[in-house]
Amino acid sequence: MDIDGVLSPLSRVDEPYSLIKVPWATFAIPDYTLDYLKTNLMKLRGFTWSSSWENSSNAINKYLGVPNSPFIHFPDDMEETLWFKDKYLVDFCLKNCKQEILIVDDSIPKVSKLRSISNVTLIIPDPLYGLSEDDFNRITSWLSDAY
Repeated sequence: MDIDGVLSPLSRVDEPYSLIKVPWATFAIPDYTLDYLKTNLMKLRGFTWSSSWENSSNAINKYLGVPNSPFIHFPDDMEETLWFKDKYLVDFCLKNCKQEILIVDDSIPKVSKLRSISNVTLIIPDPLYGLSEDDFNRITSWLSDAY
């Protein structure tokens, strides 16, 4: 699960929201998004942050009062590519190839290698608005099929 542009819209948040603080910034995340995350996703075995926030992503867990979640590490010295997360997310998916994987990220390019992995479902929200009702419905459907 990514954060910027997914949980935290990149435009103004008009509905009730909570502020999540990390060392370098404060982010507004709609309350209904946090509720959905806590109720539906953070209980899953294998829920993993795929945000460049890395361990700082767990500021959300702390805010919600749930245990920390694992995160994917993106090295500081990684090679420049079209999308810096691709190699690391593909590696994660291949290491976990026996389970269904849902990746929610607002910046997955059309040429991402993730698109060719059979056990991976991608949801790509509009970064200005974050997760939409349709995105939540797709996640809920994926959950009912995968679990």
